[in-house]
Amino acid sequence: MKTKSILISGLLIFTLLLSACGSKEKASENDKKDTESTAENAGDTAQDASQETITLKIGTHGSFSPYAFIDENSDAPQGYEIDLMNEIAERKNLDVTLEVAEWNGVFGMLDAGQLDTIACVVSPTEERKEKYDFSDPYIKMDIGIGVQKGQASSITKLEDLAGKKIGVNAGGQAMKKLESLQDTVQFEIVAYDSPTSMEYDLALGRLDGIYESIVAILQAADRGDCDIEPAEMEPLVTSLCAYPFVKDNEQNKEVIERINEALSEMREDGTLMELSMKWFQIDQVTIEE
Repeated sequence: MKTKSILISGLLIFTLLLSACGSKEKASENDKKDTESTAENAGDTAQDASQETITLKIGTHGSFSPYAFIDENSDAPQGYEIDLMNEIAERKNLDVTLEVAEWNGVFGMLDAGQLDTIACVVSPTEERKEKYDFSDPYIKMDIGIGVQKGQASSITKLEDLAGKKIGVNAGGQAMKKLESLQDTVQFEIVAYDSPTSMEYDLALGRLDGIYESIVAILQAADRGDCDIEPAEMEPLVTSLCAYPFVKDNEQNKEVIERINEALSEMREDGTLMELSMKWFQIDQVTIEE
C-alpha cells in the first residue's frame, strides 16, 4: 500500500509539473503576441504622426452656383467645390481656409503666395501646366451657350452667334475661348465679374446668349427666377478640372500627393458620385482615360 501511495503521489507531481510548463509556454506565447501587437500599434501611431497637418489657403468663387457660391442665409461658401475640398481636408489632415476672391485676379494671388491653390473648376491647359503643377482631375465640365427660355433653337451652330451679344465670366479660359471664336464669326463679348448677374441680364434680354457651363445654366433655370436654358447646340468645350499649385515647392508636392490619394479613395467608395448627384443631378465625375 505504501508503494502504491508513493506512485500516485509521483504521478500527481508529474502532472502538476506538466501543467505548470504548459501554462508558462502559453503565457510566453501571449506575452509575445501582446508585444507584437504593441509594436504594430506603435508603428501605426508613428505613421499617423508622420503625416503632419498642412495649412492651406484656398481661393474660390462667390457666385458660381452650383460649383462655389455664398449662401444667402449663412454668408458661408457652399457648393460642390466646397464640399469636395472639405472632404479631402478631413481625410488627409489638411487645415483649409476658403477665401472668396475676385476671379479675374485669382491667379495673381496664387502667384504672389496669397493662395495655395484654387478650388473652382480650373482647367489644366498646356499654358497653365508650364507654370503650375496640377492634381489629378476631379470633375469634367461641358461648356456651351445659354439663351432665354424658349429661344433654344435660335443658336444651333457656331455661325448663329453672328451679330449677337454674348456674356462671359471675366478672365480665365472662357474669355480666351470666346475671343478665339471671333476669328470664325463676328459677335460682341460682354465680360462679367458675377455669373449670376450675367444670367439675369440674359433673362432680361440684355444679352442674346451667355458662354457658361451647361450645369450652371440648368441650375440657374432651376432657381425659378431666371428664365434661361441651354441652346440647341453641342457643347463648345468639354474640359477637365484640377487643383493648380505653384511649381518647385516641396510642400505643394506633398499636398498634391495627399489630394490625389483622397480623390482615388473617393472615386472608389462612391463619394465623388454622391457629391455630383447632390449638386448637379447628373454625372460630372466619370472621366474617361
